Amino acid sequence: QTVDQTRARVQGGHCLVAVAPAPAGTVAGAGPADRLLGTVTLNRAFDPNRQPWARATPWFYRDDVAHLHQYAVAPAAQGRGIGGALLAAAEAWALQQGCRAIALDTALPAHHLRQRYAAAGYADVGDVQWAGKTYRSAVMLKALGGGTAPGADDPAHHAALVRCLWAHFQARDWAAARHLLADDAQLHWVASGEWLL
Repeated sequence: QTVDQTRARVQGGHCLVAVAPAPAGTVAGAGPADRLLGTVTLNRAFDPNRQPWARATPWFYRDDVAHLHQYAVAPAAQGRGIGGALLAAAEAWALQQGCRAIALDTALPAHHLRQRYAAAGYADVGDVQWAGKTYRSAVMLKALGGGTAPGADDPAHHAALVRCLWAHFQARDWAAARHLLADDAQLHWVASGEWLL
């Protein structure tokens, strides 16, 4: 992704960073600055009107689920617990915000990442095909605060599903809308006389 995309995602969310402090005795502006070791960005429910890409999965439209993304640790800093500390801080922030769970997505072929998230308590709840990607991504979820993970059958998920469906309708993305509906569903748009699905 571009620097501008990264900047927009960080500015649009809650960004946590891990830094190595500058060496002792360093005068501000006279030597090396604090060195970035890792980062993670979190968001609450996305807005279908401002982030239409999120309509690919209802998990990112739920008010009770935070979304974790932009998660990385510098290669030289890996294996020192920085990633785990960032995940713990992200989960603590989401819990403080009143979220029941935290969701993330990662490439299905990235087995090592999926195993790492599973070891941290995240479980697959679906998959998604992001526009412009040649692979599908797993959507993973972790319950927070010792509670049970929200499910696809609860009212909050139904509300998020309606938000996704409506965003697909607004975009006239009938194939994506069809994916969210029952196999035998039909939709007749009375105003235009169209049969959309």
